[in-house]
Amino acid sequence: MHSWSGEQNLSQIRQETLVLWGDRDRTYPWSQTHMLWQEISKTSLAVVPGCAHAVHAEKTELFQLLVSDFLE
Repeated sequence: MHSWSGEQNLSQIRQETLVLWGDRDRTYPWSQTHMLWQEISKTSLAVVPGCAHAVHAEKTELFQLLVSDFLE
């Protein structure tokens, strides 16, 4: 999996997509998040301040608001 990349397939995603990224995330760098945001055509991006990788666990209420808003 270390050398696997699905980057070439991102532009084929047609479903509306929400990308959540904590600005203190050290698991996935901004460059990967930015690539998702730019390469998937119908993408909403939410950068969560003061949060690392587990937005759903670290900022539960904000996570729920972001997802609920996206799904409406």
